[in-house]
Amino acid sequence: MVRCALLVVVSLWVEQLGSPAYREREAAHAHLARWAPTPALERAARTHAEHEVRRRCEHLVSARALAKARSDDAWVRTMEPGSI
Repeated sequence: MVRCALLVVVSLWVEQLGSPAYREREAAHAHLARWAPTPALERAARTHAEHEVRRRCEHLVSARALAKARSDDAWVRTMEPGSI
């Protein structure tokens, strides 16, 4: 039930990324960055009708991938000999 509610809210935030109101777009972007499941962002980046919404979703997906890669890299460096 909670997952369904989250997906409904995420779809509303995705739509708000195309809003003409700057504050609404930025608020939606912040909410999506924190709460949206990556597959939902990837789907919107591929299929949404508005180019701006697709671009913003692509940016969110890329930012998550970069953050994960940096986190993974930092963890690997702590496992190298002599790093402890």
